[in-house]
Amino acid sequence: MNRPIVRAYLINTVGALLLGSSAGLYATPAQEWRFKVYLDDQPIGYHNFRLVPQGDGRRTIDINAQFDVKFLFFNAYSYRHDNTEQWQQRCLRSLNSSTNDNGKVSGIRGELDGNRFFLDTGSERTALDGCVMSFAYWDPNILQADRLLNAQTGEYVGIEVQPQGQEQVPVRDRLVIANRYRLLADKAVIDLWYAADNGHWLALRSKTDSGRTLRYLID
Repeated sequence: MNRPIVRAYLINTVGALLLGSSAGLYATPAQEWRFKVYLDDQPIGYHNFRLVPQGDGRRTIDINAQFDVKFLFFNAYSYRHDNTEQWQQRCLRSLNSSTNDNGKVSGIRGELDGNRFFLDTGSERTALDGCVMSFAYWDPNILQADRLLNAQTGEYVGIEVQPQGQEQVPVRDRLVIANRYRLLADKAVIDLWYAADNGHWLALRSKTDSGRTLRYLID
């Protein structure tokens, strides 16, 4: 099987692009996004996010992903990813991620010190200036960014966002009106849907390197 099954941009969620007020994002005691993940029409696992406000504009997000792609009775591909991020308002303060990509294990640590975000990939230490944001699809403010940090690889990737209009998206047993955006990052094309009334992240779709379709649907 061609690897990787998914680009790392998918792991790691407003001005003219405002998708609805984000005030509720900071005010609620906790929020969760639980997604079933499909490769084409085959369920392969889950990707869960839990956001907990810490007060004074600080937030903690815990992220957990598990994918298993089977061929006959065997696992052809497996993926595990865990990441904890600390945010201050719209800027990343720290992250601590670990990934097992089909047996290849890696880890990333990052921390804000003064006005610079220092990133340690184990083989390289770099410093990023300004307000750094990861591929935090749960937060529609990322659609304002010019670059996003890949929490799996440590790459700081230039992005372009293209509004795609409104669509109805199936959410459990009902249809929800959503704003669709296309996020271009390097060679990745990622479609994101956010509820039109409150900006809540509803769905994701992208193509794998082998041309198959990866989809996130709310569980």
